[in-house]
Amino acid sequence: MGKKLLKITMFGLVTLFLFVQIGWFMLPMLAPVLSGASDWVPIPLENVKTSCYQESEPLSWTWCVHKMEHQSQDTILYHLHGRRGAANWWNDKEYFSGDVMNLWDRQDLVPPTVVGISFGPLWLLQDEESMSGEAPPIGLLTEQLIPKIEIQLGLKIKKRMVVGESMGGVNALMLLAHASGSFARVAALCPPLSQLPPDAALTDIFKKVTDSSLSLKRALLLSAMGRYFYPESDRWYKLDPVQKLAVTQQVNTKSVYISSGQRDDWDCQGGIPALTRELERLNVDVTLDTRDAGHCWVDPKKLATFLVGEKVEHTLL
Repeated sequence: MGKKLLKITMFGLVTLFLFVQIGWFMLPMLAPVLSGASDWVPIPLENVKTSCYQESEPLSWTWCVHKMEHQSQDTILYHLHGRRGAANWWNDKEYFSGDVMNLWDRQDLVPPTVVGISFGPLWLLQDEESMSGEAPPIGLLTEQLIPKIEIQLGLKIKKRMVVGESMGGVNALMLLAHASGSFARVAALCPPLSQLPPDAALTDIFKKVTDSSLSLKRALLLSAMGRYFYPESDRWYKLDPVQKLAVTQQVNTKSVYISSGQRDDWDCQGGIPALTRELERLNVDVTLDTRDAGHCWVDPKKLATFLVGEKVEHTLL
């Protein structure tokens, strides 16, 4: 009876081990499946007109322009949505961006022209040498698609800015690190900057979950997305915003706004100190806005102020 029980136990352990290994191997393939388009439908503000355009060249992408009265004709703000989002998410009275636009309107501020860009519900910018997944090249966006948008809108832009939340916050920081000459101001809202490379061992991931606000669910999803976009770790080291800034000697972006909740289960708070150190080393004016809150907490008033070029005070609570 004892030998039979031992055999059953060993068989169960081996089966469990194989199940975990196979699941771990297949996890990256599930990243796009677990990140399908949200069924959320924005409720637009009455005083904001949104027009969207579906493009097929040189790849499939969508952009939406959100027009307000008396908006600037030479300052443009590019909005990069979060995971599962869409290009039209900016104009939503129930989203933080709706509050931002209402504040611009009530305070008689001159808002920038706002354009949302999307390459699908899940995407991270790449370079031309590291293409994988649903990943548009940084150079394609800054050198071809953005000029196309501005020409089509008939604008002569003197100042560009970019704002992104969650996944979009990471993409905004990608642009800061790899194409800083294109954007004077960058607002990164709750960017989940992984402190572990995509090929980190399960033991390292479990330790990170234990030592931070990162939940196991989010940790596994970050690992899946990381390995989906960066099948080889050297791509991650080359493209990750913090890693890139660490070997950069100069950036042209002058001001960066970063917000994060201290109880964020994506552990956005974890990567911010290293990011801030590198930005301050590069003489970038950094505004930190952290609160005792969860994922993607945003202070609309401070963000609205930052995006019209005003000084914003730090908030560290």
